[in-house]
Amino acid sequence: MMELTINGQVYQFNAGIGFMRKMNQRASVNYEGTNLKRDTGLTYLVADLMDGDIETLILTLDAMNEGKDPRLTRKQIEDFLEDENTDIDKVFQDVLDFLKKSNCTKRTVLDIEKAVQEKKEQQEKQGQQNQ
Repeated sequence: MMELTINGQVYQFNAGIGFMRKMNQRASVNYEGTNLKRDTGLTYLVADLMDGDIETLILTLDAMNEGKDPRLTRKQIEDFLEDENTDIDKVFQDVLDFLKKSNCTKRTVLDIEKAVQEKKEQQEKQGQQNQ
């Protein structure tokens, strides 16, 4: 469970199976050569969070707070993120760190981090070869 204090109120967030399913349903791809689809929305969500996409952060916080009491509204989340006293970079990092620890999302986060690192290393090698 992740917690954030917003306007003096503590809110809880969870990245369980319900969250994973809901996020996965946001996008899908076909298995090559078939009509079968695989839901992949969580992968795109994590990548967007790593890229610093604010709308994805709002969506993520809203979905992770779903079913919790007290329940945040999207407007409260937006106001919190717009507040000049909110360290938005820390919020992004806290959410990604939490997703990295949650049983239902950690594999996706770790796989994306690995792919990003491999791509960076590949680009560095190409850059050194071009010099």
